[in-house]
This record gives sequence, C-alpha cells and structure tokens, in this order.
Amino acid sequence: MKRLALLILGLSVAFISSCADIKLAKEYYAQGNYPAAVKELRPLVKRGFPQAYYLYGKLIVEGKVKGVPPEEGVKFLELAYEKGIKKALLDIAKFYLKEGEVDKAIKYLRLASEEGVPGAQELLIKTLIKNNRVNERVIGQALALARQNPQLYKLLANYYLEKGNVKRAEKLLEKAYKAGIEKAGLTLASLLIREGKLSEAEKLLEELYVKYGDKEAALKLGKIYEIRAKSLKLSYCPIVTAKTPEEFFKAKLKLQAERKEYLLTALKWYERALPLLEAQYRVARVKWELSGNSCGDFKTILRFAKLGAKPAIADLQRLYGAAGRCPAPPQMEQERKELRGLKELYGVEVKATKENPSEVLFKRGMELLKYNPEKALKLLEEACSYGNTKAEIELALLLKDKNPQIAGAVLYYYAKVKGVPRAMVALAKLYLSAGNEEKYLYWIEKAAKLRYTPAMRLYALYLINHNREELAIKLLKEWEEEGYCFAAILLGAIYEGDYGDLPIDFKKAEFHYKLAVENGCVDGYYRLARLYNFLDRPKEALPLAEEYHRLVPSQVKGLVLLTRIEMNLNNYQRAGSYLSQAIEMGYIPTYNEIAQLARFIPTKLLLSGQVRYRSYMVVAMKLGKSNFPLSFCLAYEAGLHKTPRAAMLMFNLASLVNTREDALAIINAGKRENYCKNLIERRLVTVVRVLKEGR
Repeated sequence: MKRLALLILGLSVAFISSCADIKLAKEYYAQGNYPAAVKELRPLVKRGFPQAYYLYGKLIVEGKVKGVPPEEGVKFLELAYEKGIKKALLDIAKFYLKEGEVDKAIKYLRLASEEGVPGAQELLIKTLIKNNRVNERVIGQALALARQNPQLYKLLANYYLEKGNVKRAEKLLEKAYKAGIEKAGLTLASLLIREGKLSEAEKLLEELYVKYGDKEAALKLGKIYEIRAKSLKLSYCPIVTAKTPEEFFKAKLKLQAERKEYLLTALKWYERALPLLEAQYRVARVKWELSGNSCGDFKTILRFAKLGAKPAIADLQRLYGAAGRCPAPPQMEQERKELRGLKELYGVEVKATKENPSEVLFKRGMELLKYNPEKALKLLEEACSYGNTKAEIELALLLKDKNPQIAGAVLYYYAKVKGVPRAMVALAKLYLSAGNEEKYLYWIEKAAKLRYTPAMRLYALYLINHNREELAIKLLKEWEEEGYCFAAILLGAIYEGDYGDLPIDFKKAEFHYKLAVENGCVDGYYRLARLYNFLDRPKEALPLAEEYHRLVPSQVKGLVLLTRIEMNLNNYQRAGSYLSQAIEMGYIPTYNEIAQLARFIPTKLLLSGQVRYRSYMVVAMKLGKSNFPLSFCLAYEAGLHKTPRAAMLMFNLASLVNTREDALAIINAGKRENYCKNLIERRLVTVVRVLKEGR
C-alpha cells in the first residue's frame, strides 16, 4: 500500500512538473523566444504529452524550429489530434492553405468542422468561396454563419461580383455594412460610382467619413466630384453652333466656371484624405487643372508613378505616352519599359474611364477620322460639348471652311494665350491651308522647341519636302538617340519610301523600326509588323501585330493589320474574327476583304452602316450580267451612298445591256422611287448567299 502511494505521488509530481514545463513553453512561445520553447517541449514530446505534440507541431509548421522542414509539423499535430486536441486540425488546415494545397486544407477543415472546432466552419466556407468551390449548400451555410460573422457577407459579395451578379453583391455588401463592416461600405460605394449612381455613393461615403473618419471615403468623395467636373457638359458644341468668337468664349467660360466649383470641392475632400498616397497625387493633379496646366509636372507624375500611385501611372501614359497630348521629355521613352512593369505590378489599365468621358469620345473620334469621317465628326462634337480642348482644336481645323473666323480665333487663343502646343500645330496647318508658309513654319518651330513630338515630326517632314533631307535625317537621328519614338519610326518610314525621294532601303527601315521596338515604342510594333507583312514575311509579322493589339486594343488599325496578316497566312477564319471586331469599331473594309472573308463575318455586320453598300458592290461584281436588275440596283444604291467605284460599276454594267428587260431595269432605277431598294429587300436572301458563298 505504501509503495502504491509513493507511485501515485511520483506520477503526480511528474505530471505537475510537465504541466509547469508546458506552461513555461507557452510563455516562451508568446514572448517569441522560440528556441527556449523548443528546448522545453522536446523532452515532453518524447514522453508523449498531447499539449507538447500540439505546440511543438505548431512551432514547426510556422517555420520556427531550425533544421526541421515545416511539413514535419503536420505529423505532430496529427498525434495531438489523436490524443484529443481537436484544434490541431485547424492548424494543419491553415498550414496547407499557406502552402497553396487547397484540397488538403479543405479535407482537414471539413474534419475540424465536424469535430466542432471553433472557427473551422467559417474558414471552410471562406476557403470554398475564395477557391470557387461554391454550391447552393455552401451559400446557405455562409448566409447562416454570416449572422454571427458578417465578414462572410462581404466574402459572398466578392464571389457574386466575380460572377457578374452586381445586384446580389450590392445587397450582401449592404448587409455587411449595416452589421458594422466598414470596408463593405467602401466596396459598395465603389460599385455605385461605377454604375453612375453618384448621389447614392456620395450619401454612403459621407456617412462613412462622419462615422469612422475614413480617409478612403474622403478619397472616393473627391473622385465623385472630379467625375462630376469632367462629366459636366453643354447640350451643344459651341464651336459648331456659335456664330461669332464671342458666343464661343461665353459658352466656354460658363462651363469652366461650373467645372471649377466641382474641382474645388474635389480638392477639399482629397486634402481630408491625406496622407494617402493617391490623395497626395490627386491634390497635385487638381491644383494643376485649376491653374490651367492640363499637362501637370512630368517629374512629379513620374515620382508618384514609381511609388505605385495608379492614377499617376495612367496619367504618365495618357499625357506623355506615345499618343499623349503633352510634350514628352526624352527620358519618357527610357521609362516606357519600366512603366509597363508598373502597370503589370499594380494592375493599371491605361484607358479612358467614366472619370473622363470626353477623352473616350475624342480618342474614338480621332481613330475613326480616317475610316469613318461622318461618325468621327459626331464623336468630336460630343467631346467638344464637355469642353474638351483637343476636340475644339481638331474641330476648328475640320470646320475652318464653314466658319473661318471662329476657327482662327479658337486656335489663336489656345496657341498664343494658352501656349498649347497642339493648338500651335493646328494654327500652323490653318495658315498653310491659306497659303501662308512663313506663318506655318513659325508656329511649327515654336511648338517643336517645346519638344511637342507632332511638331518635331512635322518640322522634319517640312525639311524633307523642301529638299533639305540631309538636315532632316541629321535631326531625326539625334532625336532617335535621345529616345524619341517618333524619330525612329519616321526614319523607318522615310527608308520605306513613305516620305521624300531617298532610295528605298527596307533593311534600314527594318533597323529603325527594330530600334523603336527595343525602346518600347508602341507604334514600332505596328510599323515593323506592317513592313514584314509587305515583304511577305507574315510569320514574323504576326507576333509583333499581336503585341501591338495587346498594348493598344482600341486601335482599329491594329485589328486591320492582323486581318491582313492572317489572310496572308491563309487563316481566313481568324482573319474574319479580327475584321469583325474592326467593323464593330467603325472600320469600313475594302472590297477584297469583304469578298474573301464574308463567310466568317456575321451578316448583321456586313449589312450595317456604310459596310452594307460595300457588300452590295461585292455582290454586284460577283453577279455581273447573270442577274442584271439586281446587280445594277446594288451598284445604284451603293452610288447613292457615295461608295467608291459605284458609278464606274454602273457604267460598266450599262455597257453590257442587250435586252429590253435590262434596259427597263436601268430606267426603273432612275424613275421609280425606291425601286432598287425594294428589289434588294425582296432578294436579300440571294444577296447574302452570294456574299457568303460566292454564288
């Protein structure tokens, strides 16, 4: 009996001692003294204590035990679980999540949930949602748990956003916000802004700012007022409707005054959002705009871009990039590759957004000016109604014959008073159209001295056209060495035979285009791809054209070039896909493109806008004399809509007339209203069949 008592006493002392050691190990762990914790735990692990297994395994999976790979910790955590420590399952699951082994993590989370481990079910639901392993049962469980854990509302909202169900996401974010999740309110406000519900977003953000002093809320409020400033527009384009320069400037000043009020309010909110990095940049940007400096300060924008301010990265490309409106310093070209890396790192897309609708309209208008002038003019007029300076300058040039007084006044104001290089170039062109070459050269040189690249380019072209090619080449090579993209591309174009009388030298053209590509010049990809395709090297051209399209997907000419390269490679289906996209963006294809690719283009596109009449011409040429009334009517309708070569085709068809029926078709087309239109409508199935099948 005495021996038994001594044994029990010994075991009790050993147990109490072990408990003390475990407690000490936990204290060391909490203090971050991991080597000491490990020293205390190892003897206890050898003796098989469950708590020792657990804490030792936890230290290993956290990478706190030197010389032991983290995955070894799973073994000890499993031993701890077998001895009754259920929470070890959660630690194993968290380890596998950290390692990216989602399937294993889900397995242990399910087991932990079944064992009733606190937090396991919530983490399981979160993991399933984040990894798109969602079904109705998971959603039901998430909604049930969200009453105690509102973060799940936000997580579910993110899931629905990825699936494109914005309305459902908004409802869940609203629930999360009402349950006290501040970030859910910010996300909801962002969605409302994206949908154009600015008043609703403003009310929510003001509440967030008052309740939490949230600087992100202040930043978004600033954005709302900046959007309002940029979205402010007249119901008309003053440069088109005004009869006198006074009328134009009166409308312009009214718009500017209203916009200034919005910008001042935006500035107030941005200042409240300081010291957030984006707020710092936006404060600077609004101040530039209020002072009339639309280009900002290159060095400041570059500094913020390198710090990761997304609007600065976008502005640097938008203002100083290849298609920018501001005079780009030479180092801009050297920064271009780094900027592409920044865009990939921070997920920035350089494109016009809802914040600058006039930029969207202006860009689209300029892209379509060559392919669809009528549509381009409408887009530029709408951009002008927002007070877009660039649109006003372009319209002044386009409408100079209609109202030369206003055109001259507008361009002179922006060139002389505001010192806008784009206006200087436009004014120079106006003088040239009036035959005043001296004034043309004066304004081009003035803009070129400001390092405005279009002016520098025009100055070089002026020298080439006036038999001073040697000086032009010398200047262009100097500018090329400084890193100016346009110089490398223009040199390539000169050697390709586009300008001047120098002998064509494709090798030299290729050299300069390659240099442009190496320097990150976007247009270099286009020019080199076009050259290779012309030289019957479409396989080399394709990756360059694809890269150009990736960099500037909004450029129609990239899609057109891809169409022609794929045609050279006999990939007609892919060519048809590219051409369809180009048509959707306003491009009017050539007769050859329609004839070869019609079967791969949706019928609705072939019969849309001006493309319809090109399609009519293709069918008329295919049918010829075999169906004279329909052929002639197709050419006739195309001619009414000023389609190229329609008149010539009608003449050629008329020369083939040798029956009374054919002659009657010509008479009816001219005398009977809608005769041809109605005939085509009745035979539309035939038209489409011939277009698609060639018969």
